[in-house]
Amino acid sequence: MSAATREVALDETSAPPPPQRPGWLRRHGVAMAVAVVALAVAALVLQGRTDAAERRRVAALADVPGVLAPVGDDLRARWRTGVAAGAHVLGTPVDGVLVQGTDDDDGYVLQGRDTSTGRLLWTTPVEAPLAQHLLTWCVPVGAVAACQAVPDAPVDAVAVARRALWTVDPRTGAVLVERSLRSDAQVLALPGRLVVAEGGPGRTWTVRSLDPRTGDARWTYRTPQPGSPDATAPQVLDAGDGRTLFAYDGSGLVLDTRGVPGPSVQVTDVTWWSALRAGAVTARSYGPRGDLQGRILLRDGRVVRSGDEPLRIAVDDGSVPDELFTDDAAAGELVARSATDGTELWRARVAPTANLLLDGRLYVGTASAVVALDARTGDELWRRPVAGGVDEVSSDGRVLVVLHGTARADAFALAGGAPRWSTDLAAAAEVATGDVARTMFAAGRIFVRTHDDVAIALG
Repeated sequence: MSAATREVALDETSAPPPPQRPGWLRRHGVAMAVAVVALAVAALVLQGRTDAAERRRVAALADVPGVLAPVGDDLRARWRTGVAAGAHVLGTPVDGVLVQGTDDDDGYVLQGRDTSTGRLLWTTPVEAPLAQHLLTWCVPVGAVAACQAVPDAPVDAVAVARRALWTVDPRTGAVLVERSLRSDAQVLALPGRLVVAEGGPGRTWTVRSLDPRTGDARWTYRTPQPGSPDATAPQVLDAGDGRTLFAYDGSGLVLDTRGVPGPSVQVTDVTWWSALRAGAVTARSYGPRGDLQGRILLRDGRVVRSGDEPLRIAVDDGSVPDELFTDDAAAGELVARSATDGTELWRARVAPTANLLLDGRLYVGTASAVVALDARTGDELWRRPVAGGVDEVSSDGRVLVVLHGTARADAFALAGGAPRWSTDLAAAAEVATGDVARTMFAAGRIFVRTHDDVAIALG
């Protein structure tokens, strides 16, 4: 029997499609997700490190004299002193304590206030040259405060008076050293030591470096011969590296850390000496024809002729240590020089009214603007107009703060100069604008001083 045969139709459309290659996203999706997560983690780590570095930078600046406590657009009155205390010069805090002198019911006293709260920490009675009308200022000498008091009186009255010198423990108010000095004595407060120049018989002078805690002399220098009859009172300045400039009777003499005489420069007796940065000092006097003459005495004793005025830098963090700055007022220019040999490095067409050096940038206030310069090159980085001109500049390490006008503060970004905030200081201090005598930076804060001598700390 033969088998039957059939025709079978094949349906090719029903066959399964050949496998396709997965898309790029499917093939690499996991790797991309891992990469995105890794980038995000890296960005967070980098941002964290950047933020930490910025916090360390700002924290380090807290030890630089004149730097403000953190400040923002929410300024308000934190504390205020009474009429008596506010009438005296605000000094520089020592270990967070502002030491001041003032009149008390029982005589003259020194007082310590917490700079954060204004709380009175202690009151110490002291023997003063005159019981009333004294001007007192206190500055750090290492971990202690050195305070001087002189009569707030006409020049002829001061000439026959005495001045007082005290060193004080800022936390307890204990007086460590107490000296009564001639009115023409000169006192220089330096880190860890005091230098005092006192006149003696026959127009001789003695210069001593004192231990601020004990008053013991670490070294003594005496002028080898009497000064001329018309010699003016000497000056004592910081010459850098622990050295002291003693200027008297037509010469400026540098004393080393042991009081041994070193480099000197001969000038006229009527000479104005000022300290520059980097251990340099400048001497200016008028010549026979009334022309202003000047010299810069560098750290190594070399002398550079320059009639420029010294540039007062309110805050100096020590960056660009190999440069010094002067003000060529006649040309309306700021001048940078090498601290090594006095060579002129650059000039900038700005007439400074206030100055601050931070992180290699020189911030300069003028009669119409605030300008940021590269301290290395003099290049202008940014400029912002300021109504009425700049009175003072300072910084908390995050923004540049400018005081101007009757009672205004403006803040700018340190890099780029973008405006951050602007504040009416009279309103912040809760006083009428007409009651404001001046605004100023002191004790790491912005202060408003009223016409009745009340000092109001803002923060």
